Amino acid sequence: MAEQPRMLEFREPATLRAARSGLAFLGRCELIVVVLSLISVTVLTGIGVVLRYAFGSSLLWAQEIALLLMQLMVFCGGAVLYKARAYLIITLVFDRLSERTQQVFALATWIIACVFFAVVFWQAILLYPKEISITTFILELPKFYYTVPMLYASASLFLCGLYFAAVAALLLREGGFGAGSNATEIDRLTTLVRGVTTQ
Repeated sequence: MAEQPRMLEFREPATLRAARSGLAFLGRCELIVVVLSLISVTVLTGIGVVLRYAFGSSLLWAQEIALLLMQLMVFCGGAVLYKARAYLIITLVFDRLSERTQQVFALATWIIACVFFAVVFWQAILLYPKEISITTFILELPKFYYTVPMLYASASLFLCGLYFAAVAALLLREGGFGAGSNATEIDRLTTLVRGVTTQ
């Protein structure tokens, strides 16, 4: 008779539950921003094409706004995909490791991701003095406005990575979260935005 995988008796602390709810809400808001940005870029570009080819004129400012919206869409979209855990993982080597080693690597990965997002956030802040005085050609928007989506997304990704690392550390302490344990519990705790996939 095959051995049944052990199930975790995990009680989610109130702080983690609140963090999960907050990040899930943030992810849904980011998804709305992504969808609205995509619609706006499509409409602005479509209007620009019609004006250019049908009437020989154009909305000069539309390109600057569309570029800003595309950056917002890309960076917020990345944050949504991270919260939905809809990223690609190549597990060729990872699957061959022991369950405990996989758990340690997962925790280390989320910690490294947090460090990376913190560095990106800090570098975006360092751009402020240089970019605030440079303006765009038509609307004269400070160039730093185009850095704000990256600043926001890196902060959002950092918080999400911190949450993932906290969940991983807690589950590792409680007895593990690899293939032999309750994978459904891991998915429940770390998939913050539902219905978003890369398929």
